[in-house]
Amino acid sequence: MKSTNLYIITGLILLAFAVLMMIRLFMPGRSSSVPAHGGAVLAEQYVREGKIARLENGIAEFVTTLGERFIIEPQAEGFRPPEPGSLQRVALVPFRRSADNVYLARIRTMRKISQYSEESGGGS
Repeated sequence: MKSTNLYIITGLILLAFAVLMMIRLFMPGRSSSVPAHGGAVLAEQYVREGKIARLENGIAEFVTTLGERFIIEPQAEGFRPPEPGSLQRVALVPFRRSADNVYLARIRTMRKISQYSEESGGGS
């Protein structure tokens, strides 16, 4: 009788341990606000104003008034290639981030502007 109870208690302890290990295995880990490595980001549309910093082989680096850097490919998405140094208002959807906080993004709309709007708070 005592050995049967010992087996039941040991089995319950092992079962509880296995359940706890499974919960830890499938629970998401702690995440910092900006991890040290790049990767996929939540695809949300943003409207940003900024300047085309570089244009090489149809690939543009867009630097916003907030200091964000996006790599976009206007020609592949049906837009004219922007002039380097031109001010742009772009609706974009970032999908990847590099380790040094440069985002790869798809363009929804892109329009050349002559000055920054009041709400973007941009200076030149």
